[in-house]
Amino acid sequence: MAWGTVKRSRPAAPSSTKGPPLIVRSSRLLLLFFAAALVGLALIFGVLIWQLSRGPISLSFLTPLIERALDTGRGNARIELHDTILTWAADDRELDIRAVGLQFVDSSGSVRATIPEMSVKFSGRALLRGLVAPTSLELFGPRVRVVREINGDISMDIGDTPQADGNRATSPGLIEELLQTPNPNLASGYLTRVAVRSALIEFDDFQRGMRISTPRANIALLRDDEGISAEGSVVFGESDGAIRADLSGIYRVESGATELGLVFSDVLPATLATFAPELESLAQLKTKLEGTLTLSLDSDLEPSGISVDMRAAAGQVLLDNLFEAPVSFDSANVRVRSEKGLDSLVLESATVELGGATILLNGNARRVLDQWNLGVIAEVRNLPVNSLETYWPKEVEPSARSWITENIRDGQVDSAVLRLRASVPEATPEEIDISGFDGEIHFRETAVHYLRPLPPVRDVFGVARFDTRNFDVDLGGGTLRDLVAESGRVEILGLDGPPRGESIKIEVTISGPVRDAFEILDSEPLEFISGFGLDPARTSGSHRTNAVFAFPLLDDVLIDQIAVATASRMVDFGAEDAVFGLPVGAGELTLNVNREGMEVSGTAEIGSVPIGLTWSEKFEQDGEVQTRYKVRTNLDDAGRAELGLDGIPFVSGSAGVGLTYAIGWDGVATGAAEIDLTDTTLDLDPFGWTKPPGDEGRAFVRFMVEDEILTTMPELSVEAGDLKVEGAGLFRSGADGPELQRLTLERVVFGQTDAFVNIELPEGVPQIISIGGSAIDLRPVMEGLFDASGEEEDAPEAMRLVISEQSPVAEIRLGEETRLTNAFGTFLNDGTDWSDVELRGRLANGGRIFLRVKPEGGARDLTFESDDAGSVLRALDWTDTIRGGEMRVLGQISGSGDDEVITGQLDMQSFVLTEGPIGAQILALTSFSGIADVLGGEGLSFRRVEVPFTLTDKEITFKQGKARGADIGILASGRLDRETDQLELTGEIAPAYTLNSLLADIPLIGTVLSGGADGIFAATFRVGGTLDEPDVSVNPLSVLTPGIVRRLLTGFGSDDGPNAESEEELEPAADEGG
Repeated sequence: MAWGTVKRSRPAAPSSTKGPPLIVRSSRLLLLFFAAALVGLALIFGVLIWQLSRGPISLSFLTPLIERALDTGRGNARIELHDTILTWAADDRELDIRAVGLQFVDSSGSVRATIPEMSVKFSGRALLRGLVAPTSLELFGPRVRVVREINGDISMDIGDTPQADGNRATSPGLIEELLQTPNPNLASGYLTRVAVRSALIEFDDFQRGMRISTPRANIALLRDDEGISAEGSVVFGESDGAIRADLSGIYRVESGATELGLVFSDVLPATLATFAPELESLAQLKTKLEGTLTLSLDSDLEPSGISVDMRAAAGQVLLDNLFEAPVSFDSANVRVRSEKGLDSLVLESATVELGGATILLNGNARRVLDQWNLGVIAEVRNLPVNSLETYWPKEVEPSARSWITENIRDGQVDSAVLRLRASVPEATPEEIDISGFDGEIHFRETAVHYLRPLPPVRDVFGVARFDTRNFDVDLGGGTLRDLVAESGRVEILGLDGPPRGESIKIEVTISGPVRDAFEILDSEPLEFISGFGLDPARTSGSHRTNAVFAFPLLDDVLIDQIAVATASRMVDFGAEDAVFGLPVGAGELTLNVNREGMEVSGTAEIGSVPIGLTWSEKFEQDGEVQTRYKVRTNLDDAGRAELGLDGIPFVSGSAGVGLTYAIGWDGVATGAAEIDLTDTTLDLDPFGWTKPPGDEGRAFVRFMVEDEILTTMPELSVEAGDLKVEGAGLFRSGADGPELQRLTLERVVFGQTDAFVNIELPEGVPQIISIGGSAIDLRPVMEGLFDASGEEEDAPEAMRLVISEQSPVAEIRLGEETRLTNAFGTFLNDGTDWSDVELRGRLANGGRIFLRVKPEGGARDLTFESDDAGSVLRALDWTDTIRGGEMRVLGQISGSGDDEVITGQLDMQSFVLTEGPIGAQILALTSFSGIADVLGGEGLSFRRVEVPFTLTDKEITFKQGKARGADIGILASGRLDRETDQLELTGEIAPAYTLNSLLADIPLIGTVLSGGADGIFAATFRVGGTLDEPDVSVNPLSVLTPGIVRRLLTGFGSDDGPNAESEEELEPAADEGG
């Protein structure tokens, strides 16, 4: 079977002649009905509009229906209406049914309150059920008063004259009805909205002592599934200070909790301050606020939570108890919420813009009993340092605030964080009690005034950390003039102690030029450097210093209240004209200064002399010593000359010196010098004593200074080899410094010398040198006494040398075998010459000597006598070929120094001449062999010698010197060069014994040949060369030359010769010494 399309025939259409069908006719009728209804409605609406234009239309038939609908039976009053009208609500642009002349009538029939009118909307669904049920009630201009009693009971009164007594409050039960589950069988069951417009709402909280009034409120309460929600707007306050806010809220039936929200703008904080005592402090905020406030209430209408999100326009904060001046800001944002009711508040965030700077805050507050415990974290960003004092509360550590804001200036605070803990009494919030705080401040490019008026450290960066006890600042770096502050720390201590008991400690490490550091230390109020004789401008070198300053945080700090401690390391330190007028350089020194004193140690160079130095200075009296110096150095010849100490006699080479110098608080100073003489050469050349380098030796000197003048040297000692010196000295003040007044060497021992020396230097007269002791070895002195080296010697100082007769020198050794015992005398030098001399003593063999030099006119008379000429000549190192004899020298000294000339005559008698090189050669060459044999044996005896002489600095000359003895006679003249020892001598020699015998036998011939003298035979001789290597020549042909005897022997044996009187007695009289 095949599937296909099945076509069916369609019935034929009815014939048109039978008219329209039924449905068409029905449609037309329906259209005509609606058209008629519309026309009717239009007519009715037109009539209604016409009537409304003439005034409201009374709907009095609705009045009892509305009254019954509003009678919920839940209140303590019923509502009676004067009339019900239909009116045009221009504000809402709609028709509105309003009940006018509302009266609240209590159970006794008394009218308790009236409301001008009320807008009513009805439920259409209820009308279909035959109920006149309002769905919305809007009261115009009511006065609503909400009261919370002290016991917490809450009542509400509605009307134009609300009562204060909650027990008599008028309430129709409308709010209670909204809280019920809707009942469709009751007219009140359809009510979903109750609103007030232009209402005056007053809230009196007698429990908190707070009153809030809204002179104009538009609020609608809506019933929903959870409870009642609210929306609208309110105005708080009056006139320009009024607060306008949009209101929203919800009341949850199940929990009884209420949440309210306010959106406000252009609010003056001063207006909020009037609402409650707790808000009075808001009056100090001058700005306009906007934002939202959310309030949660529990079933007893007790606040259970609050949240504020608020923004402030530019303004000021007037907190006189915290800030010295109003704090201005550009804007602010704050978010605050509560936890656990209102017993805990959380400041989620707060931002305050300060014209480039920003303050960020967060924190919390908890109520404990009758006070609030606060915890706040505040951070300031990008704040100019100089503005710190504006935003630092003046009561938060005022001492630290004062010092920080006055002494840390300029620059920028990148971040400053304050964590504050405080307690605020609820009753007196202005009595805030700050229990603790801490924080930190990050800053840069600041200037730190560590100790005014000293220059500040600039370009400092660092971090300050503080709490209730301390305020610490860690400095990362900075500059001070040309100095670099590497690091530092400022500590403000004692913030938790008694008032004005705070102190500050500043520690900084700086490096750079010494000059800058010294100029700072020499500035007020320190003034350290100049007091020690240094000019900071004339110093050089570099240093690294750790400095610590500590002083109380007082308005006026005294210098003795400032504790300073510095530890410096100076490199290549230098100072001009620092010591003895010489520069100090190459210093490697450490400098430590503290409240007790100062100490410098290290090495340096004075000129080119290296030294080791320790210098300590006490600033407060502790013990007897205020200042102490210790110097260590090695002084060679060049170093002593550079220091002006080259005048020290007998010393050459290097000497190690350790000097200690201590100054007491009374100004009296004591010093001690220990000198290592091991590498030193001590050369007492005039006395023939020398200590070579390498032999141990030491010296010690102790001295005292008063009023910066050297006064005494209580101790002087030297030990080197067999040299021992012990003594003391006394000084006086002179025009150019201290002058030696007396030097007493109680013992001077070296070689065979053991003596004492006392040197007196009285003002205005020559120095007086007193010598005594057991032995003085003058052999080296005598050996060089008449040497003429040709070198110029300095002129001797004026002096008086005394060997007391009461304390004579027991023994003066003049030569190897010549000793002068019990010598005493005086020697006066007038600064040019030895002008007045007298010496007496005895030789070891008992012979006496006498020396006198006395001024006479413009010259000096010289007298020297001895009864042992040989010993004297040996002591003078002139000759050792003469034994015994008496001698006298009479002469005159003229001129001085290099021009000094001594002219006189040497007389000798009764001595023996032993073998000598010159005499032996002369006798040998003259063939006087017998006489030569005598000379080589026991010696030639001479009866007398007369030698006229002239002695100068360069030579000795003598003319017609004569000598006669039993065996020989001599006549000679010549000169001796004292510089070269060159000898030029000519003379004649004759055997005296031959002459004497011939003259006795031939009286006439002898008289003719000899002129009546003693001899007729003689030989001439000549001597050249030097004393050590003489060149002697003799002319033997002159032996028989007639007439020579007269020339040769004139004066010998004659009683009227020039020195005849001297033959009587050469030695001094007994009363002259001896």
